[in-house]
Amino acid sequence: MASTTLSPAPKSTQAGVADLPTELLFAIFRLLPLKSLIAAKGVCRHWSSAVRQSRLDPARRRLLDAFEDIIASAPPGAGRPRVATSYCAQDREQYLEFLTKGATAPDEFVLWVREWPAWGVFGWLWPDLDERKKVLVPRAPLLDLTLGGLGGWSAGAYGWSEPASITKPHVKCVTFTGGRTPFAPGAILRVVKVVPIEFAGIGIQSTGFMTDGGAIDPDEGIDLVILCFGGGNRAVVLDGKNGGEELKGMVYKVVEGYALTERTVCAKTWVDYLRENLLTPHPMNPPVKFHSQQPTAELLTIIEPF
Repeated sequence: MASTTLSPAPKSTQAGVADLPTELLFAIFRLLPLKSLIAAKGVCRHWSSAVRQSRLDPARRRLLDAFEDIIASAPPGAGRPRVATSYCAQDREQYLEFLTKGATAPDEFVLWVREWPAWGVFGWLWPDLDERKKVLVPRAPLLDLTLGGLGGWSAGAYGWSEPASITKPHVKCVTFTGGRTPFAPGAILRVVKVVPIEFAGIGIQSTGFMTDGGAIDPDEGIDLVILCFGGGNRAVVLDGKNGGEELKGMVYKVVEGYALTERTVCAKTWVDYLRENLLTPHPMNPPVKFHSQQPTAELLTIIEPF
């Protein structure tokens, strides 16, 4: 009787998440929020490459690219030590409703409020920082040396991008005359009406002042819904009418009299503003670029994880 030789069964291999097909990853990544995409890029090179190649929502892609550029340019040891002591949980959807007051805000701004990582926050706009904790605090000598500041104490918003102020973000409806865009040669758009958005629909003509613009020519004016932040000295255009919708997302300096010119424009989009103005100001020194780093284990126990 002939002997039969049994071959050993091949060892089974266990596949992990890093082995998922690229096509499946593309389908998954299109559905993920910003913080999950940031985390996914850190799983492995395959996933990082798949995130880069995925067809993401355009606004989410721009925010992801901006976030990565900020992180990539951070010097060794850069971080935001004040975030851990000032973080507090808050409903982002509720905060977004408060900020926009029903205006059709730009997608980039809406996604920023909903999905930007809590440990990358800045300024008075963020929903999850307790503004009551923005008080005088001691600074480390090394931080003073690094930023060229003075020893001892600093303003409460030190370490965040916008100056300290008791003025909370607020929304206004503003009517300009003098053209439809500040980018036309020599254009100066002057305000003829300023109304808090809560009063815009109940017949109030203006609050504060009216400029000497005479009657408003509908062919020469635009209406903007703006969110004032940074102590009221910055504004992002949330919405517009009569041609003002073309300026949605633009950020500009709110100067005396509210005049709008090309020189007062900080950025044409919200993402451009994030790229250029994530700053750490010192009350007696020029601001320097803000840089962030991923949170430590202790910080993750305090703030929301990815």
